[in-house]
Amino acid sequence: MSYAVVDRAAGTLTCARAGHTPFMRITRDGEGAPVVDVLAPDGMVLGLNLDRGERFNRYLEEVTLPVAAGDTFFFFTDGVSEAMDADGECFGESRISAFLAQNADLTPEALRDRLVDEVASFVQGEPQHDDITMVILRINE
Repeated sequence: MSYAVVDRAAGTLTCARAGHTPFMRITRDGEGAPVVDVLAPDGMVLGLNLDRGERFNRYLEEVTLPVAAGDTFFFFTDGVSEAMDADGECFGESRISAFLAQNADLTPEALRDRLVDEVASFVQGEPQHDDITMVILRINE
């Protein structure tokens, strides 16, 4: 599980993840080029209750990030990164990151649609073995 809360007044996004995939943030450098950061705050899988939740609470890291207009956050399930081709190679987080950098100017809807097409092209008809879920959040102002 991942969660994120946007505080528009403070200009921040506070997030945490509990054993889920990292997420990515697309920002711009000083010259306007897209920069993709892979964000992976510490966290332990949700629901694993070995010690009344003490270890879960100890490992869960909440991170607060500044946000600016145009920043895009990409949350996804491992069905995206672990989509496999016939040789068993995964699509992978590095391909996702590169794709986001190359397509940063697309609308969130177009970004989603094009990434689904990229994954389908990569797997070349191999059966889908997990859900493909993504949430794309763009900060407008």
